[in-house]
Amino acid sequence: MKIGLGGLPDEDLDHVVDVVQGRVAGLDDARVLVTGASGFVGRWVVASLVQVRRQLALPGLTIQVLVRDSTRARSRLGSQLWSELDVLEADINADWTLKESVSHVVHGATPSSRRSGSADARSVLVTSVLGTQSLLRALAECRTRPRVLHLSSGAVYGPQPLDMARIPETWPGGPSPFQATTPYAEGKRAAEALLEAAGREGIIDPLHARLFAFLGPGLPTDESFAIGNFVRDALGSGPIHVLGDGSVVRSYLDARDLAAWLMLLLLEGEASESYNVGSPKGEPLTYWASLCSELSGADVKFGDASVSDRSIYVPNVTKSVREQFAVESRDAREALSSWMQWLEVSPMVT
Repeated sequence: MKIGLGGLPDEDLDHVVDVVQGRVAGLDDARVLVTGASGFVGRWVVASLVQVRRQLALPGLTIQVLVRDSTRARSRLGSQLWSELDVLEADINADWTLKESVSHVVHGATPSSRRSGSADARSVLVTSVLGTQSLLRALAECRTRPRVLHLSSGAVYGPQPLDMARIPETWPGGPSPFQATTPYAEGKRAAEALLEAAGREGIIDPLHARLFAFLGPGLPTDESFAIGNFVRDALGSGPIHVLGDGSVVRSYLDARDLAAWLMLLLLEGEASESYNVGSPKGEPLTYWASLCSELSGADVKFGDASVSDRSIYVPNVTKSVREQFAVESRDAREALSSWMQWLEVSPMVT
């Protein structure tokens, strides 16, 4: 496996190029701003944009990243990718200005880590609101009306009804104020509202990618992402720990397909629309743990079988399929196998 930009598999970045080629006319001489560039999703976005620029002969495409700490961001993205970027160092929550007008924005700057002590609940909500407001202040000075792809979340729907196999964009639910994950969900809902208000004022053309669950290179294996923990346990010779009875249902989209899907939305998504992004193929955690076990030979260890916190988190992606944005090129086994191979050879630029 050849490692490419950002420490990501070169063949996966090539896959993104293959998907979007022929549909990149909107990037001719574009200036794209990415917030949250050093996170899991942001890293895939900026690496994909640079790979597209290199391979599809788009020398006028500029990729600017807004980062709070350039030293930390550079260590996460790697020096090779970093050298390809136009860097603006600023706290997104503060007042800051763009170097020059931008034509496109991928807005993903929200603390989402659930590692203990990494970000308290209030800071997650505050960053979603204040960060989006600061972004809009900066964009109001642009000479043009930029397209803003907001990296929102399926969490905005609140708990998915147990009798609903896949949740659509039209679901009018919402998160409970009493759940620990609610500040993140409400922050995304508030950011959507702020961006839509700015759209009605003529400042931007917003659209929203409601992200679900993913797997692949760059996803943390030491936080509370079940699939990441399963892969960590599998590569550590096990056992693979499953909390409770494993009845929780999740679907996982490969990271390279996530990147390609987002690129297409950035280029062609309809303004003031939301799009679910994720795999519609939901399976219980027992399935995902067993698949990791088959690939690694590690045993699976279940928690208290009497503890069942059954939930479903699976998107309906009919809209993206119909509008030819949806990408799902690998089955679960192939995607997990590729990720495990990457973890064994990666220089661990994380």
